[in-house]
Amino acid sequence: AGGGEFTFVAFHGNAGNITHRSDIYGFLRALPANVLAVEYRGYGRSAGSPDEAILYFRKASAENPGRIDLKRGLAGSLIRGGKNAEGAAVWAEVIAMPGATNEDRVEYSDALIRAGDWQKAAAQLNMVLTQDPRHASALRDMETLQNDASRRTKR
Repeated sequence: AGGGEFTFVAFHGNAGNITHRSDIYGFLRALPANVLAVEYRGYGRSAGSPDEAILYFRKASAENPGRIDLKRGLAGSLIRGGKNAEGAAVWAEVIAMPGATNEDRVEYSDALIRAGDWQKAAAQLNMVLTQDPRHASALRDMETLQNDASRRTKR
């Protein structure tokens, strides 16, 4: 124990990893409070395989088809497991669901890039930029990756 009056056990949720919540952990530590942040197996640098997470999220999202958080978890797990085309297909389901965000569309674009579908990725990112220009760096990153890939292909 670090000497805080309270101890928080933090589970980061199923659409990210432990580093995505570091600002919250810092806030809690400043209270002062102890923080134990737990990572799902197969996420971030934790032990385990993304296949375990894929199995979990596949079953959970089939049992709860309206839960966008479970679909996000499945899509992210598929991408981490190297199943890029399948992950992109699940991200496509996510962005069609009520509650989908521009961040979901950026994740979908990333999955499309990993699956090699640059045109669809660019279309998604351009759609996001019309609504939220804060994501301009994602489009620039995609263009850089596409240029790098085409240079490697020409060699």
